[in-house]
Amino acid sequence: MTGKSWYSTGFSKDSGNGKSDMFSWDPDRVWMPAKDSRDFVFVDDAPFTFDEHNLKLNGNWKNWITCLAPVTEDGEPNCCQIAGKDSRYRVSMMTIVDTSKWTDKKGVVRQYEIKVLPAKFKTSQKLDRKMTDLAKDGKSIIGRLYKVTRETDKSPAVGDDYEFTREVDMTKLFDLVTYKGKKLADLYTAADESAEAFAKLARVFAISKGADGKIVRKIVPFRYDAIYAPKTAKEVKELLGGFDASENTHDFDKGNGKGSTSTAAVDDDIPF
Repeated sequence: MTGKSWYSTGFSKDSGNGKSDMFSWDPDRVWMPAKDSRDFVFVDDAPFTFDEHNLKLNGNWKNWITCLAPVTEDGEPNCCQIAGKDSRYRVSMMTIVDTSKWTDKKGVVRQYEIKVLPAKFKTSQKLDRKMTDLAKDGKSIIGRLYKVTRETDKSPAVGDDYEFTREVDMTKLFDLVTYKGKKLADLYTAADESAEAFAKLARVFAISKGADGKIVRKIVPFRYDAIYAPKTAKEVKELLGGFDASENTHDFDKGNGKGSTSTAAVDDDIPF
């Protein structure tokens, strides 16, 4: 690989038409079933944009591979050769807190989860307009609560209607946020006490230490540059060993997944 950049900041103005080997702490991606509504609080206002492939491998769609095209000097990268360049799409990652209480397909009740919102072309255009309008008034999308609805199964999997509800107290929200089933505040405390735990957390979140040497207690975005860094050509080839083109028919602005229900929170349910 060379020093060419594989990502950009901000939303892309085009769709970029051309399970990765990520470790288990990689963030969950927002996915909503049709007719579902959830409440999202935005954590950052700097979309992290790059090209990726979402492929069905061994019967599972939860395989995302950062495209190697931007860092490949000569010819077509093996991810595009094997999966086809038409499987490549552009995505802009943002960090949100899903404040809604919902039940997954295993019956586990979840709430206040910090996740990545993968905004593909239609959604990135919508959010870009909202953020541009806010900027005109000197405001940011950070700390704003939106009721998000996915109207139909043909709508983007991250929802197609974003209705602003109100601004929230991010300090109070911090004490409620969970990641991988654990309170974010507890993960910060553990990282303060262990260099190994700090290194692991810093690989996922853009945390920083204050003057007292402890992690600053606030909700921060994910470390997109580390989490989604391209694999080597060899690693990608190995990951795609079980690729079957006949199984990979996919609308990349909709996503896949089944088996969850949610209840969008109302003011009385949100203590922040």
